[in-house]
Amino acid sequence: MKILILSMLFFVSVKSIAQTPINIVNICNGLTSEDVSDNTYFKDINQTFDNYIGTWVWTSGNEIVTFKLTKVTQKYFPEERVFEDYMIGNYSYSTDGGTTFIVNTITTPTNEERELNPMYTACVNDDDVGINIFAFDDVIIDKGNSYCTATFEFLPNSTTQMQVTIENPKGPVGRLDGQPPFNPNFTIPTNMIVTKQ
Repeated sequence: MKILILSMLFFVSVKSIAQTPINIVNICNGLTSEDVSDNTYFKDINQTFDNYIGTWVWTSGNEIVTFKLTKVTQKYFPEERVFEDYMIGNYSYSTDGGTTFIVNTITTPTNEERELNPMYTACVNDDDVGINIFAFDDVIIDKGNSYCTATFEFLPNSTTQMQVTIENPKGPVGRLDGQPPFNPNFTIPTNMIVTKQ
């Protein structure tokens, strides 16, 4: 019995050590999980994500687009053996003043798994202060594995309004045989100014 208890205590202590950050590096430093030691934490040291967190809304007549941007901190990725801060995003679009939705991925509570959200970014480039570029998935229109983007850029001298631009990949888009041709359209408007709620 003592051996079983000691074995369990050893396993729990090893597991907790394995999931404790040992090294901390700033996000957007050009390093990948292959460049660092196990249990390195890619941390948003300068809080570059914080200004983007929240609910952002665009309205035009009866059209309403809402983005909910969330920061996830110290998420452990066992396959890469690193911790990471990142942002996820969800959105909704209504053409009747919010009574019904053409698309709505906003849920409560928010799922922190980056692959289960239509928007994701791990970096705000310090060279482009005030610009945050998310990978964007139009959940209605199948774009295959194409890398679409949603760029959020603060308007000059503002922390409450941003220009949002949604774009298809630059350059030609390849499709496998039998797949439908690439659809360049999006379900939601692609050029709008959003205001923080």
